[in-house]
Amino acid sequence: SNTTVKLLGNAAGAPYFVGYDTVGATPVISAVSIVSSNSASSTLAKADDVITLSFTSDVAVQTPAVTIAGRDATVASSTNPNSFTASTTALVADSGSVTFSITALSLTGDNSVAVIATDDHSAVTFDNTPPAITITSGPAGGSVSTSSPTEFAFTIDAGATAVCAFDGAATSSCSGSFSQAL
Repeated sequence: SNTTVKLLGNAAGAPYFVGYDTVGATPVISAVSIVSSNSASSTLAKADDVITLSFTSDVAVQTPAVTIAGRDATVASSTNPNSFTASTTALVADSGSVTFSITALSLTGDNSVAVIATDDHSAVTFDNTPPAITITSGPAGGSVSTSSPTEFAFTIDAGATAVCAFDGAATSSCSGSFSQAL
């Protein structure tokens, strides 16, 4: 950094004290990481998940300017005045890798270099594609079944979960097949 040293003293014969002044110090943004509030994985985001960046500055700065996914993010400081979080909510139109940019202005007006990568290699990817589900057996589509229990079987994308119900009954978690007495 561009740290200057000033000698401070008073009347003749008094001792001098050495102090440091950070005038001209360019902020360095570090400890950058990104996560998603997605319940399945903090590396994935779908619509309405919150994406959060965490980072620090080595000098005191004004509120940093942060964009996430091309939108201005909400920035908050922590109890440490040089530590920040920035967040935004994922939208249906978002897709692909989440991009971001962080810049900061020191209290004395010096700009940081724009930061566009994490320090810990964390990343978040938007994935608004619904899982594929295929019914493999059961009553024919649109038919009325009077047999009890009524059953059907299905396949679903790996990692996805399903809930099943007949005729507006309460849903329950299911995987691969579902049977319910009528």
